[in-house]
Amino acid sequence: MLSRDDFASMASWFGDVLTGEDLAVYKDAWRQPRALTGMLNWYRAADAGPPDPERGRPEGNFSCGVPPESLAVPVETLVVWGNESLAPLSLVDGLAAYVSKLSVVTVPGAGHWLPEGQPAELNRLIREFLSS
Repeated sequence: MLSRDDFASMASWFGDVLTGEDLAVYKDAWRQPRALTGMLNWYRAADAGPPDPERGRPEGNFSCGVPPESLAVPVETLVVWGNESLAPLSLVDGLAAYVSKLSVVTVPGAGHWLPEGQPAELNRLIREFLSS
């Protein structure tokens, strides 16, 4: 279904942030064997995560018996989020419990495709983060 009409529905997700040439590159990637399955599996697994007793997942979605304290991320981490993204910012809720040096920055007017829609702003934020 996603590949119908030369990926018309998927192309519409980008709105007007891609040039025709850029969209052609995406479509070539989407045409690769099992590419759509891999992309969809990423979203299927997006609910996987660390233990979260408040959401009824005291064990998290990990089945290998990894202790929660071993999931800590000790390095400075930047999350950049478009404030008009289809994905809610609440997806980062609870992340600070595992990432002690977390910075979350929202970009006004940016959508889910932040690297394509506002590459200069994203690059500026990354450079600023890395230089601090």
